[in-house]
Amino acid sequence: NSSTKKKRNINNMAMLSPEKYNPNYNGRQQQQGQSKSTNISTSSNNSSTTASSSSSSSSLAQATSILLMEEALEKLKVLGDSKYTKIQYTRVYFAIDTNSKQNKGGHNFNNRYNQFQDFIHLAADLLNELDHHVDEDVLNGMQNPLHTVREILDSMIKVGFPSDAAGALSITALTRGYGHEVCTTLNWLLDQVLKRRRFKWRR
Repeated sequence: NSSTKKKRNINNMAMLSPEKYNPNYNGRQQQQGQSKSTNISTSSNNSSTTASSSSSSSSLAQATSILLMEEALEKLKVLGDSKYTKIQYTRVYFAIDTNSKQNKGGHNFNNRYNQFQDFIHLAADLLNELDHHVDEDVLNGMQNPLHTVREILDSMIKVGFPSDAAGALSITALTRGYGHEVCTTLNWLLDQVLKRRRFKWRR
């Protein structure tokens, strides 16, 4: 019995301290290999969870942007002016990146700059109807997009857009010419123009 107990104690010690009690232990390399394997597995699981969460968040943001764009389209139709309908906006035009479009030859071309310029010109037309003229320098596309967006936000504040709301909008996101911030900006401007025209939605 005593010899059996000793063997058990030795085995337990071998499990607790393999360097000292386990003759088959190959040094710290085995331990490090197991540790790395565990870390890689944990890291992989964390990355998978993060990617899944990020994907879900991105999908929700895109869905919200599309809803906002659809609202903006309805308001543009109500206004009915040729300056607002000269471009045939789709239901997702300012909601998503249209940079992946292809021309007839099947080659990709960069449409994002045009998308941004369309956003700026539409915002400027709406601001003009609210009695605030946007400088031509802002519209000619020669300025830095960050500066252009700041000019538009400053103009919006002058016609009643809350300064704290303007501060909460991402200037970088607005320079993309699409997304939640762009659709939010356009919807606010459209609402102000509709109020100016004393339009009321039927219930």
